[in-house]
Formats: sequence, C-alpha cells, structure tokens
Amino acid sequence: MILKDSLYRIKNVDTTAMTCVIGLIADSVIYKAHFPGHPVTPGVCIVAVASELLADMLVCDVELVSVSNAKFLAVIDPCSCGDVTYSFRKVSEDPDSGAVKVSVDVSGSGVLYSRLSLVYRKS
Repeated sequence: MILKDSLYRIKNVDTTAMTCVIGLIADSVIYKAHFPGHPVTPGVCIVAVASELLADMLVCDVELVSVSNAKFLAVIDPCSCGDVTYSFRKVSEDPDSGAVKVSVDVSGSGVLYSRLSLVYRKS
C-alpha cells in the first residue's frame, strides 16, 4: 500500500456492501505539489486508491490491467470535501481470463466525484 496513511486513512470498510470510507490527509506531500494553495486529488491517485481498497476487500494483491472508463466529475479538495466513499458497484471475475472487472463510484457529501470502470488481474 503506497498511498494508505500518506494520502488517506481508512475510516470504515463494509465488505458486504463493498464500500470504503476514507479520510484524505490534507497535508500530504502530494497536495503540496498538486497544487500549492489549491489542493486537488490527482486522477491517478483516485484510481490508485481504488486499487488499494479493492485489494484489501478481496484479500489479495491486484494489478491494474486497464482503465475502461474514467470520468472525473468534480474536484476532490482534501480541505473541504470531508470523507470520501468508494462504492464498488460491480465486481465480476471472468473465469476464462481471470480478469476482475470493477465499477467504482467515488463520492462524498452528496457529490459524485468520479465514476470508474477498471480491469484487474489477481497477482
């Protein structure tokens, strides 16, 4: 886990509902670079957090194979957004290829920040 405890902290995990609530760490070095005085969570970090949370919930390592779709609908400002929820809406494994396909909504305070469609390989 690269970003856990440096960019975010896990506040709650519900493996039945496939949701994770995280708190962003506003004084993370990432926010000091992206962007000074106006912190914005980079899209690559939003995807990487999804990967780390999925690995935790599946209790195995996963490797991101492709991003089928990524919509970044609103800025995630760590100073004003509060908690962020990752909702894994669909998780399916292709028995032939072993690929794990995932649809994720990233939201908080009634705002949908991102909608992601990701493909992983268990490693």
